[in-house]
Amino acid sequence: MKHKWIISICVAALLNLGVPSTWAAGGDAPEVVVQYYFSALQEGDIARLKDSMSESFYNKRKALLERNDGYADFLREHYRDVEINMLDINTDNDKAYVTVEMVRAGGEQEKIILVLIKIDEWTWKIDREKY
Repeated sequence: MKHKWIISICVAALLNLGVPSTWAAGGDAPEVVVQYYFSALQEGDIARLKDSMSESFYNKRKALLERNDGYADFLREHYRDVEINMLDINTDNDKAYVTVEMVRAGGEQEKIILVLIKIDEWTWKIDREKY
């Protein structure tokens, strides 16, 4: 439990300080990218979502993200009362696996594994989701 609290505080501090989105999305820790991604989902921020996704992952969702005018509103509504808990973080060379538990206001829980790839020395991007 202590680990999740520290991650949330650090990420919140970075985002509140106005750290440029390319650093916040790239960062050197996969958990920062995951927190940034879910924050963008909750805010319906399509540009920040794109910033956190690998090119192939973004291309799979491109039509939905770019051509659906109401999608940002849908995301804000869908993720509005969702609490995000990172349960497990594993890195293996150029891949990272982050297990996330999403808890909705009614107590409904859903687990998802986000697979991240290392783009360069400092940059991680979300490459796919596993349910």
